[in-house]
Amino acid sequence: RCLSTERKEAASAMYSQPKIDIREVVNLLGLKVDPKCSINSDTFNVQCPFCRDKKYHMNINTEKNVYSCVLCSKEKGQGALDLYSRVVHGERCIKGQNSKKIFMELCDALHLGEPSERKTEVKERPSPPRILRADDDTVGKTYAALLAFEPFALTEQHRENLKRRGVSDETIDRNEYRSLGQSYDWLSEYPDSRSLYRRLRPTIKENKKLRHKREKEIVAGLALAQHLLKLGCTLTGIPGFYKIGDYWSFNITPGMLVPTRNMNGQVVALQVRRDKPEDWETKNKDRKFLRYMTVSSKGLPDGVTEGISRAHFPLANPPLSKDVHVCVTEGPLKADAASELLGTDAKVFFIALHGTMNTKELPDFFKLCKKKGVERIENAFDMDKTTNCHVAEAGKGVWKKAKAAGLSVAVRCWDEDYAKKKYRELGILCANHDIFVPTSLNVFVDVAAMARALEAAGVEHSVETLPDGTEVKHYWDDATKGIDDYLLTQKQQKKTNS
Repeated sequence: RCLSTERKEAASAMYSQPKIDIREVVNLLGLKVDPKCSINSDTFNVQCPFCRDKKYHMNINTEKNVYSCVLCSKEKGQGALDLYSRVVHGERCIKGQNSKKIFMELCDALHLGEPSERKTEVKERPSPPRILRADDDTVGKTYAALLAFEPFALTEQHRENLKRRGVSDETIDRNEYRSLGQSYDWLSEYPDSRSLYRRLRPTIKENKKLRHKREKEIVAGLALAQHLLKLGCTLTGIPGFYKIGDYWSFNITPGMLVPTRNMNGQVVALQVRRDKPEDWETKNKDRKFLRYMTVSSKGLPDGVTEGISRAHFPLANPPLSKDVHVCVTEGPLKADAASELLGTDAKVFFIALHGTMNTKELPDFFKLCKKKGVERIENAFDMDKTTNCHVAEAGKGVWKKAKAAGLSVAVRCWDEDYAKKKYRELGILCANHDIFVPTSLNVFVDVAAMARALEAAGVEHSVETLPDGTEVKHYWDDATKGIDDYLLTQKQQKKTNS
């Protein structure tokens, strides 16, 4: 687009202090906003224009003026210019290369005025305060007391769920799984917390996040916090805890509480395997249910903002040495179950991430592996790493970090029968779209190659139609998707055959 000299000068003057609100870009591009969100809030979700997913997986953060898709964003914190450039031109906005050109074009598209006018229109938002996580010893002591809180005892329903996964009662008790939000009958023993909630109700209503939480969850959080403070625990810098006025509370999400431990066995983070409400599908037809959530109070008053997710090392791990197989997988509970199912004779050492993208602890861990004589790391992410290009991309990140530490990486695959099924399915799809993919002697390699080729061509694959008519991505058989699922299937088959 040809711009007048006057507009070029105006845009150039503005570029040193960009004032483009990412919400204006969202409106300009016509991105569909999640009806449950408000575009005027600090953060909201839209349908991602890049991964062509029908859900609302792209988050728009208006405070930081950035976007990020949980499915396809390789990097976090991309801004308004980059969003516009990728959608309109199919290329990244890179400072010093095309950024000024994109900025001037966007100014013209949005009909922005002179710099002096623009500065009065946009109000600068104060940067949210950074609240760092406490050290592992402090976090470990507080979480140990939290897990000992009697009302959080594991329910029989959750115990049975764990046993169906192949985890024994002995391991369940040793790993200290707990239950949140199953019942609040115990609150009758904490009348002071309910009275405190009533006094804090005006403050709660002023906070847009707190006012949507259930009363019992807040009262229970207040009761736990006051209990821990009486025991002498520190709550400052502990993920999950936040303040209502001058009083601490804990952010409760109903479900099974799964501890995340460091190599010393300390509990340094918590995950919740959420209980799915019976009416979820009725109320949330366009939203994916996120089963696992890391316990956090980010965005709440005095809530920790950094260092929340941590890597998990199962208590069943053997000593780290050159004689063990080191596997990187996703999810603490998955690693715990796989360790139990493999048994000690397998000599497998697991490190589990809170999601495939949370790899910040891997460089230091890989250096330790090298020091201990380990030569190879095994990628034990879920089997959709062969069909889901986003998981495959995360695997590349693991490979790069291992290579930097002088280690090699092998991709651990299983369930060849289902791989052959996917081979036929994707092969037909490739043929229908005139996509040629050379074959190899490895069915997993071939499936991955076809999935990448289909993705590059913009062809939807691995789509399953549900009974209600909605379509969802189904990359791998749920019965053998994770390494724990596969091992459990093998164990059950052996029992059946015997």
